[in-house]
Amino acid sequence: MKSIDYNPGDALLWDWRLVHRITETHPGMDTREVIYTSFLPDISVNREYVKKQLESFKRGVTPPDFCREEKMKYQRVPGWNEEFFNQLTPIERKLIGEK
Repeated sequence: MKSIDYNPGDALLWDWRLVHRITETHPGMDTREVIYTSFLPDISVNREYVKKQLESFKRGVTPPDFCREEKMKYQRVPGWNEEFFNQLTPIERKLIGEK
């Protein structure tokens, strides 16, 4: 692995499949702060992924990729309330893949 130096305010972008970690030591007293975001290119495999995620969300169950254990898939999400979905704004609905 190779260390990559960066400065406050820099953005580091990488594919999730790339091996990554923090340094072994952290000099100084300041904390490290990270904002994670994801990008989902509009390709067929991702459209299918979004469709499955949306179906699970509407039913209030865990999506198929949420847990590696088969018995945990499609379990009811604690605290799920169908009314929550009904209150989403048009932009929120678009962001979760509803046309």
